[in-house]
Amino acid sequence: MQPTTPAQASPLATRAPTRPPVRGRFGALARSIGERLGAWVTDLEYRLRVSRPFTFGRGSGRVFYPGCSLTAADPELVMRAFEWLRARDPSVSLWSDCCGMPLEKFASPGAAERGRERTRRLLADHGTREIITACGNCTVQLDSLEVPGLRLTSLYGLLAEEDWGARPIGDPAVVHHPCSARIDRSQQAHFRALAGRLHLQIVNVDDPKHPLACCLVTSPAAKAKRAALAGSRLVTYCAHCTMAFQGDLPTRHVLQETFGAPGDRWRPRGKVGRFAQYLRFARIALRDLAARAASPLQDRALPPPTTAPRAVTIVRSRGDTP
Repeated sequence: MQPTTPAQASPLATRAPTRPPVRGRFGALARSIGERLGAWVTDLEYRLRVSRPFTFGRGSGRVFYPGCSLTAADPELVMRAFEWLRARDPSVSLWSDCCGMPLEKFASPGAAERGRERTRRLLADHGTREIITACGNCTVQLDSLEVPGLRLTSLYGLLAEEDWGARPIGDPAVVHHPCSARIDRSQQAHFRALAGRLHLQIVNVDDPKHPLACCLVTSPAAKAKRAALAGSRLVTYCAHCTMAFQGDLPTRHVLQETFGAPGDRWRPRGKVGRFAQYLRFARIALRDLAARAASPLQDRALPPPTTAPRAVTIVRSRGDTP
């Protein structure tokens, strides 16, 4: 067989590679610009969030760190949890800030590292040794900083040590474990313990499967899972999940169940609404600080602990199994 000469080569073999369609190139460029713009907006939002008008406190030896979503959802409920903590330990201070998790997920690596360094610096400057968290994402994010000697304590683990007494048995509910609790499973253990103390009827309390996808996912499959729970009552321990699911299911946060907070529906808020809540919370906290300065804690009528304090679960390994 005679070898094929260049002149005899198949046209398909010598044809230059075709360029992607113009529409495809513009689509890729638009996606790239959109991602960069989204990362820039996330970084800008973080910088505004941690600016002085929208934060409160800067840390101390032992702090309560409620997280952004819970602060935006219900400032009064955050203060009720803080007062409960102070009734048991007057040295606890309040620190309303952003842990930087949104930078990790939605901003550039450089912005994420700047957020981590800021938090590490604040912890060192104020000698913070223990953080009581109410947000699972904050727990995972702060744990990832690997600050030597820093203890992370779950608010829900502390609440589970309290004897909340006899309570009316409510309707059965389904628990939604947030994404952070699928990384740090001790969060699930704390919820189960608190649900037991509150006598909540959680139908899937021991089920390792998750009935719903992440609250940020709006795919057809995720929507189908929500629709499958129509008529069910949902309980979770993530404020963002609570607000996100309320459009489809009656949803309550476990802190609402704990303190009897009204308002079955936390109205989801856009960015402007969230920042208005941050500002409102900072003003509430400042008024509380002024009231405590005028009336020392020992002179105020606060309920005593109903149980002796015990050692709390400290989160160090995000992969621990309860």
